[in-house]
Formats: sequence, C-alpha cells, structure tokens
Amino acid sequence: MNIRGDEYIEIMNYLVKERWAGNEFVAYLSDSTPVYREDLACFGTPYEAKEYCYEMSTDVDFYDYMAIRSVYRTMEEAIHDRTLYIASAGVVDISAMVMLRQQRMEEEQNINNQNNKVMIIEKNFEFLRDQIKHAGFGENLEYALRDKMEQNQEKFSINFEKAYGNDKVDASLNFKKGTEGDLYFFNTYDLKLTKDNNSDLSVQQSFFNNNNRNTITLKEAYNLLDGRSVNKDMISQDKQEYNVWIKLDFKNTDDRGNFKFKQFGEKYGYDLEGALAKHPIKELQNDQYKGDLIESLKKGNMQSATFIKGDQEVKQYVEANPQYKSINIYDANMQKLESRQSQGEKQGESNSQSAKKDSKGEAQDDETKGESKKPRGQRV
Repeated sequence: MNIRGDEYIEIMNYLVKERWAGNEFVAYLSDSTPVYREDLACFGTPYEAKEYCYEMSTDVDFYDYMAIRSVYRTMEEAIHDRTLYIASAGVVDISAMVMLRQQRMEEEQNINNQNNKVMIIEKNFEFLRDQIKHAGFGENLEYALRDKMEQNQEKFSINFEKAYGNDKVDASLNFKKGTEGDLYFFNTYDLKLTKDNNSDLSVQQSFFNNNNRNTITLKEAYNLLDGRSVNKDMISQDKQEYNVWIKLDFKNTDDRGNFKFKQFGEKYGYDLEGALAKHPIKELQNDQYKGDLIESLKKGNMQSATFIKGDQEVKQYVEANPQYKSINIYDANMQKLESRQSQGEKQGESNSQSAKKDSKGEAQDDETKGESKKPRGQRV
C-alpha cells in the first residue's frame, strides 16, 4: 500500500478510528500508485476482506489486504523511528514498512527466546549445582557440570572420589534430560566403598536423588555402606512427613541389584538418648555436647566419646544400633567391645552363628564376621 506523504497523518488517524469501530482489516489497490483515504475499504473479518479483494481484482489491478492494527502501529512507530520510514519522491510505501517492522519484531523475538533459553539453562545449572552441594559432593564439581551440560547430550555422568581415613569412596553422579524440554535432572548416584584400600573388600549401591528432603547424602551413604544406620526425616508419596532409621540389608537385593533397606520407624521404639544414658559418657553431662553427639550418630557416623571409668577418662567410639535398640562401642583401635546388648541381640547373634557354617564348620555371621572388628565390607 502506497500513500502520499502529505496524507500520512490523515490516513493513520482514519485507520485508528476504523479499528475502534470494530474493523480489523483494510483492503487496497496493490500497485505503485498512491491510494487515498477514499480508496481504502475496511472490514471486520479476513473473509470479508479476502472476498472484496477477489471481486475487485482484474487482469490489470490487484487488490490486497492487511491487518489495520499492524498498519497504524507501524505508522505511529515510524514517526519516532525514521529508520522505519520508507518513502521516495513523496510516496510512502506502507506495505514495505509493515514488512520491515515485522522482520524486526521476529529478530527481537528470536533474541529474546535465545536469552530466555540461556537464562533457563543457567537456572538449571544453578539448581543442579545446589543439589550436588546439598548431597554432600561439595562445590568442586560445578566446572565439570557446566562442561557436561554445554555438550547437550541426553544424559551424562560426573565422577567423584573421596577418602574417609583408609576407606575410599568412588561415586558416579548421573544426570538425564527430562521427557520434555532441555532441562537436566540429577536422578541417582552410584557409590562404591573400598575398605582399607583393599579392592577385595568393597561394596556398592545406587542412591536415588528424589528431592532434597529424602536425599541420602554422600557421608550418610558411606556410613550405610559401612554397615551403620542413619536417621532420616522423610516425605512419603502422599506428602506425609515421617522419621525413620534406615540400614542396608546386605543379605537381600532388589531387581536392580541394590541392597534393600531395613527400616525402624518411630513405633519401633528406639531411644538413642536412652541407649547412650546407659553408659558413663562424659559428653552427656553437657547439653550442647550431648546434642552434637546425638546429631552425629543420627547421620550414621561413628563418633568419638569420652567414657568415665573410675577416675580415668577413656576415648572410645560409639555408633547407633537401632535394630537392637542399643549402641555399639569401639576402643581407640576400632575393636568392638562387649556392650549392654539386649537379650534379643545376643540371641540373634547366637542363632546367626549356629545357622551359618563354612566348609570348615566355622561361624560366618554376616553382622560380626566372627570378629570383634567392624565389618569390612562386601565383595563385588
């Protein structure tokens, strides 16, 4: 649509009024000849505009139509942005101006979409980085994470290793894109524990990263693989909160080869503080030290404690044993000591030793290995 430059404002105002009157499209003679306001026909629907153009077009004259809103918006913007104003010899090419504006809008939209995509990817990275940190893998994996995400693969893994004394853990953190979109999710991590740098004494397990509340952290996973119990506040599938002690059942695995969990809920009746109170532990005399000791044991740690024996203070180690509603005690050399086990625990050990005989007839208790030392892991 070409118009005379001196009719620019008049035609723009006319189209604004027509749209306020309910018309959405304007039809016009589509050639290089300038059209006047009287030559424009406005319609409420594209069907009406299309029919008008069909009836009015001949072998010589061709009619076309455009959205009124696009036309007057372009004309308004061109008043302030002269780079949008296309004119020659006093004739303004409105159609070319509308196409130029549309092209700029599409380019701007593409830039915005790209910026939004970059922002979404960055938010996804920050979320995963925080998840990794919350799961106990620290802050040193963020460069590897960003590098893997930039490769844009459907799934990837990041390796991690750490030493706990003479024990070593090797982890593989697994990430995968969702079924829709390009967002990555931290689904699982596989953890292998090697005891005393002895590859024959190793055990492994996959841990699921469902959400921050239910996530088993790296240290908790290490403690579980080392045979200890961990206390967790969990959220069930129906969004109910509950507290439970969990422990790996090294005798039974699921269909994925993972060890099943033993669970001891609140109704089971394990009182960690009460089990500690049965022993002359110095830290129990101070509320802060007692609280720190209990929290550490709930995480599954083997924690040092000061035992008062007569006029002496002896450093020993303790760990929670919810299954038998007691605690396990170790000396400074990590040798397990006889503690006030419940009758059920003693009976359970006796039954286990009687039931399991090796080829030489020796007891092969899975819990104690027939030794006073702590279990040294499972072979894989």
